[in-house]
Amino acid sequence: MGTLIRTADAFGLDAVFFLGEGCVDLYNAKTLRAAQGSHFHLAVVRRDLFKVAGRMKRLGIPLYGSSLRGQNMEKTTVHGFSFGLVAGNEGNGVSPELLSETDHEIKIPMFGKAESMNVAVATGILLYWLRTAGLAN
Repeated sequence: MGTLIRTADAFGLDAVFFLGEGCVDLYNAKTLRAAQGSHFHLAVVRRDLFKVAGRMKRLGIPLYGSSLRGQNMEKTTVHGFSFGLVAGNEGNGVSPELLSETDHEIKIPMFGKAESMNVAVATGILLYWLRTAGLAN
């Protein structure tokens, strides 16, 4: 979680919303160390992600969900700088119910033999792409 918070901070996101059974404590020592102070640079809030998704829809902010069934990220057009990204853990991914609330299911094309990536690494790649693609359009 700390790495995700620091990555979101590095890409200039406004907030990190999290929720989930077994989700790490936001203030445990490992999380705080990994975040390297980014807790103080953006809002980190425990919320029902379905409610967050609904609010984003009402505000017209596109929501992307990481999914192995999704379209390759570079084939999805990103308009503007505002977006949300839902990323799940490596073992289970994002729940189908939550993915159904997203506007776009996207995936990172992989060229090697690995079947998956660590969620923090995948999130970093997706955030970089969403930011740079959003600036280009």
